[in-house]
Amino acid sequence: MIYVNYLHFCQNLLKFRPNIQARLYMCTTVLEKEDDIEAPSINYLSSSNHYKIGRKHAAEKLQELFNLKPSDAIEVALRFNKLTKVMTKTITDNYDLLKQKHVPQEIILSYLDVLAEPNLMEKIKLLKPLSLPVSQLFPLLLMSVEDIKKFVNTNVVDKRCVHSGRIVYIATLLNISVYDAAKALLRKPFLRRINLDTLKQKIDFLLGWGITMEEISNDYWILAYNESMIKERIEFVKQCNVDKIKTWMVRAPIHILNR
Repeated sequence: MIYVNYLHFCQNLLKFRPNIQARLYMCTTVLEKEDDIEAPSINYLSSSNHYKIGRKHAAEKLQELFNLKPSDAIEVALRFNKLTKVMTKTITDNYDLLKQKHVPQEIILSYLDVLAEPNLMEKIKLLKPLSLPVSQLFPLLLMSVEDIKKFVNTNVVDKRCVHSGRIVYIATLLNISVYDAAKALLRKPFLRRINLDTLKQKIDFLLGWGITMEEISNDYWILAYNESMIKERIEFVKQCNVDKIKTWMVRAPIHILNR
């Protein structure tokens, strides 16, 4: 009796063994598939660092790109607040683009907000007709796309700009570098559209009254004033027995000069 029962047990075991093997195979297959899925998730986690936003992540990215000390990187991130509002990927991509255009790190550090520009490539392309290195035009990259378009178009309508470009002509008039002229154009929008003949007349007029080019370069706003008004102020200052005329004297209200 015992032998018969044992025989039935063995037969049943053999009967169901294929199912057992199939289940084991299915389990193994599922585990292998799960292992395959794990790798992309790891890559996703590592790449997610490129999409972080905030002061901490901006500082870490600056530290990485410019080899800054952690404390210096945080200070820079605080100064250039735009960097804290974009993804670190934007900062990296813009940095790589500027390095491709051979822009030195010291120039990038001077205008770090450029790294936060969402359409940097478009701006660089718009400036291409000026036929100047991006490093020389760098401050202009902080202008809006529309302002860059308008500025570049002035080279078409201004006869003096046909060969050298307005920015080069202004740099020559003021005896400064093209890079410094770009800084002036960024900070003093009236220089982007002022008639160049009028600009030259004002500069010559000021120089004729003993105001140095260095003083003019340190106070571009004086070039925004009407020439007759400049002359009137200079004559008034002369009547006050002032030996050396400064640009601020031309811009100052009369009651200040009367003190």
